[in-house]
Amino acid sequence: MKRVYAAAVTERLAAMRGYLEELAVPAALSLEEYLADNQKRRAAERLLQLVVESATDGARMLMLGKGYNPGPSHVACYENMRKRHLLTRALANRLIEYVSLRNVVVHDYLTLNDETVYREVTGARDVFTEYSRQMRKAVEM
Repeated sequence: MKRVYAAAVTERLAAMRGYLEELAVPAALSLEEYLADNQKRRAAERLLQLVVESATDGARMLMLGKGYNPGPSHVACYENMRKRHLLTRALANRLIEYVSLRNVVVHDYLTLNDETVYREVTGARDVFTEYSRQMRKAVEM
């Protein structure tokens, strides 16, 4: 893999980890506390969006660095990574779920289900930590 792409992947993973650290604050709230605080809910939505975008940007850089077509969308990129065995099927499917939620946060915010967002905020650290592990392995392949 070209060094410039490896550096770009590393940079995006570092940004993602930073956003995950910030996301830990709203993730530590109870559901009732989360639902009662509009500012923390909106901050969590934005941070989740940034986590997903950083992760997807890193995935696209990895695919390009390996000479693969990442595809025309975030979903296609994760599907292509799964097909090339750069991500496990289970993780690729979870990431696609996060992309779908990110799309609702960004584009269909009026239909956003706060309890769904809360559930995904509280689970994000585990999912994206595993993503980071699999990405580091893929960079080394």
